Amino acid sequence: MMSCHLVAVPTLREHLAASTSGLLWIVDAYTLAFAALLLSTGLLSDRWGTRRAFQAGLIVFVVASVGCGLAPTVGWLIATRVVQGVGAALLAPTSLALIHPTPPTTAWASPPDSSMPAGSSAACWASHCWARSQPTTCRTEFRSQKSSPR
Repeated sequence: MMSCHLVAVPTLREHLAASTSGLLWIVDAYTLAFAALLLSTGLLSDRWGTRRAFQAGLIVFVVASVGCGLAPTVGWLIATRVVQGVGAALLAPTSLALIHPTPPTTAWASPPDSSMPAGSSAACWASHCWARSQPTTCRTEFRSQKSSPR
């Protein structure tokens, strides 16, 4: 992640007449705001709702990115990088929550859920057979393990 900043640093120094400390703040302002607010925005997204928090984070991040592109001074750029970090902190905990499907709410499991143990057993057995690369021996071992009490 730091490599893209290292490419931009000489250009920022030239166009904004930034000092070394200003350049460090430009790079670190985003990370500082993001890390400081990540847990709090996760709680906020639980209260607001995942979709609304994601939309708010996306709007904040896009507006801050436009502000970064239009920044006339180092101070303005640092401030908009902090706002970018706030938007990213809202986006990060909500993005995976939107993708993850919710479990069924009924007492009866859906067909994919009820077939998971069978699929796991078949995958385990198949990997055991292929790892040994002796399919005939594996079949007889599987039958003997199935019939013998433990």
